[in-house]
Amino acid sequence: MILATQSRFNNRGNAHNAKGEHDQAIADFSEAIRLNPTYANAFYNRGRAHEDRGEHDQAIADFSEAIRLKPNYADAFINRGLAYQNKREHDKAIVDYSGAIRLDPTYANAFYNRGNAHSDKGELDLAIADYSEAIRLDPKYAHAFNNRGNAHNAKGEHDQAIADNSEAIRLDPTYANAFYNRGVAHSDKGELDLAIADYSESLRLDPTDADLFLNRALALQAVGALDQAIADYSQVIRLDARNANAFYNRGNAHKAKGEIDEAIADYSEAIRLNPTSADALNNRGVAHRAKGELDQAIADHSEAIRLNPLSANAFYNRALVHEARGGHDQAIADYSEVIRLNSTFALAFYNRGIAHEKKGDTAAALADFQAYQRLVPDDPDAAAAIERVNKQKPRE
Repeated sequence: MILATQSRFNNRGNAHNAKGEHDQAIADFSEAIRLNPTYANAFYNRGRAHEDRGEHDQAIADFSEAIRLKPNYADAFINRGLAYQNKREHDKAIVDYSGAIRLDPTYANAFYNRGNAHSDKGELDLAIADYSEAIRLDPKYAHAFNNRGNAHNAKGEHDQAIADNSEAIRLDPTYANAFYNRGVAHSDKGELDLAIADYSESLRLDPTDADLFLNRALALQAVGALDQAIADYSQVIRLDARNANAFYNRGNAHKAKGEIDEAIADYSEAIRLNPTSADALNNRGVAHRAKGELDQAIADHSEAIRLNPLSANAFYNRALVHEARGGHDQAIADYSEVIRLNSTFALAFYNRGIAHEKKGDTAAALADFQAYQRLVPDDPDAAAAIERVNKQKPRE
């Protein structure tokens, strides 16, 4: 009678858990365990309910007890591995997945999950090997193809990534993430139209994914479709009003359209959401300069530099503002810092040369224009500047 009762509690717990009623499920599994403290399946099922609630430590405790009671319980090893992985304890997860594989070398899901743990650790070759074994064991494993594709893309192997994501799509044409990931691979290859098509299909399948709108917006912006990009950034913001990246990039699109006030408003919101965004501060400074608001521009570039002293762009843009205000010495100092940070920043040499020329330092100007010409030999402005400065040199 006790055996039948404990089974009823366990089974009812599974039914509650399947409905998302985790509290009731845990109560039923606990009662089954009270009736039979050696009931490994009840510990396992209670562990799954705890994991579904995000209670990783309780889940690990239950899976561990299930394994103690039933040492050959491969599913318990798998699920304890998942709980460890959700805690970012990847090495422990790998040990558990390997334990499941030792118990059942044909367990495709164990190879798949171990591949995920290796991928999370950045061990991409090991991840690819595990995904490949999962696929060998289950050639219709769409998620394994998708994730192997992601690992290939992370290695810069975009063609292999596209092939794997495409196979995942063939196996499951409703797999929104596979379209998304193939879009990322196309984007990384510079195939933006194909990327946009994949992002669009992914959005058709899952129209509530803010990341999909964001990636499509970035691709649309890259091909110059600014109005469509702005519409997508706005959708991201509608779905996630605290997405600083969406405000920042929408600001970039507005700035590219010459809509400076809108750009400043978006950069300001991005900065409010993420006060350490040096890029947003730098770009807001550029927008302020476009409006002639030079004090605000200097303030923004200076704060960007404080946050990121290695930002050559921020020094360069502050130099432009100093130059606009007639501050040649400050401009020269900033251009010099740009060149120190990036010795191939050609315009920094050219503009520093202009500043030197305005100060009457023709020797320094000539050296900078010649450096610019070495970096950009086909620009006629370099030759014209050199000729102009040479005419200004004092005659001996």
